[in-house]
Amino acid sequence: MESWKNGLAWSEKLNTGDEIIDGQHKTIFKLISDLVEAQIKNESKDKLGETLDFLANYTVEHFEYEEKFMREINYPDYVNHKKLHKDFKITIDEVQDNYKKQGSSSKLMNILDKIVVMWVIQHIQREDVKIVGYIM
Repeated sequence: MESWKNGLAWSEKLNTGDEIIDGQHKTIFKLISDLVEAQIKNESKDKLGETLDFLANYTVEHFEYEEKFMREINYPDYVNHKKLHKDFKITIDEVQDNYKKQGSSSKLMNILDKIVVMWVIQHIQREDVKIVGYIM
């Protein structure tokens, strides 16, 4: 188990069975961990825009790969999973638009924590790990 200063940790239980997907998940997890760490150190306002830009771009790349992979293995819950990805992209776009209009704020950090951070962690735990059972 990889552990970072703020208590977030990657666990083997989060693995999907695909090295690329797992590597991408670790990158997203580490990004979230770094943002939480910056928040603890009261440095998050400087890091928020950078994190949102990276997350917006990286999730598009990650979702495209993950969805292609699911199609290749005939993942039965593909349509629902793709919708979850689409909804998350919309959420990220809304948070990013909010940031561009209002700048960094405690309210925006709370939204990022509650919506984005929890979504990513729960999505990997609840949805992405289901893929393991369909890898041939």
